[in-house]
Amino acid sequence: MPSHLNNHTPLRVDICSSRTALRAAFRAKNRRIYSCLNGFTLRTLLLEQAYDDLIALGRIAFVVDGVLALAHLRRVGVRAERICGRDLLDEAMTLHAGPVTVIGGLDKQYSPMLHSLQDYLGRDVSLLTAPIFRSLSELYEFARTVGPGIAADSLIVVCIRSPLQDILSGALCAYLPRALFINVGAVLDDIAAKRLRSVRLFSSLGMEWLYRLAVSPRRTWPKIAAMLQRRLALDNGRYRWQEL
Repeated sequence: MPSHLNNHTPLRVDICSSRTALRAAFRAKNRRIYSCLNGFTLRTLLLEQAYDDLIALGRIAFVVDGVLALAHLRRVGVRAERICGRDLLDEAMTLHAGPVTVIGGLDKQYSPMLHSLQDYLGRDVSLLTAPIFRSLSELYEFARTVGPGIAADSLIVVCIRSPLQDILSGALCAYLPRALFINVGAVLDDIAAKRLRSVRLFSSLGMEWLYRLAVSPRRTWPKIAAMLQRRLALDNGRYRWQEL
């Protein structure tokens, strides 16, 4: 837990509860970072408190992506519309006319991934491949290295696993005070593999987790295992959920 917080300090978690609220927040520049709140992210936030520093600084807001996150918010009185990572990307692209930088993927995937991105988004995109971070010090060093080279008014789309994508966005904020960050996880892989239609189908059935497990078990199974290993209690009074 951050040194400036204690067990009795409530943290306000900002939620864009609808696409209308999300667009308004983008236009008003209410927050610098927007990320998806799914079951694993919710668990990481409530149990591991990995987001406390970022939340306390007032930089991040979440859109709700996932059955467990929706159930939790409804239980505490927040009625939220589901907005998944690809929706978050599409909404941000609609409103942002400046340069776009995507962070994710591997060096060996660079050329096909970049072409797929530019075809999907219909505009030029800069792609920065990210290493597999084995420590937070490696993540902060990456941010220090790449941050000064990104255009100041960029839309930065971070596509690595949570909570590292959110921590990386928070680290890059120090170098890019005018940039907008959206964290969309596996969407980059979906675009590169041209499987968005299949993802949407499973998502409409409420079984996107099963599709993720089938196509990327090494990435998805640890998250499912973490959820099964330690049950998430849906009551946590330390966090106050605030709709934007």
